[in-house]
Amino acid sequence: QFSGATVRCTVRARPADTRGALQMELNYSAGRAGDSGWQVFDLQPGFEDFSFEYDVPLLEGDQSVDYFGIRPVVPDKSRALIVESVKFERLGRWAN
Repeated sequence: QFSGATVRCTVRARPADTRGALQMELNYSAGRAGDSGWQVFDLQPGFEDFSFEYDVPLLEGDQSVDYFGIRPVVPDKSRALIVESVKFERLGRWAN
């Protein structure tokens, strides 16, 4: 769906009530074709939208293996976050 397009990835999240994360990382991966790298966002109390844009590589072969990763930054092995929603918006073609 997103091959050759710029996509805006938005996650609405907040720290968990107990041992809440101070930061989260997001990553859009197109498998072997490449990924956005982990994007780091600072969390504050209350839900907020966090977004980044990524030029999704062109599809290689006949199978798509895209995935989207969300993880808390865990400096002391035990942090959590609450994700309310995840949204992907196709902004237009970057490749012909």
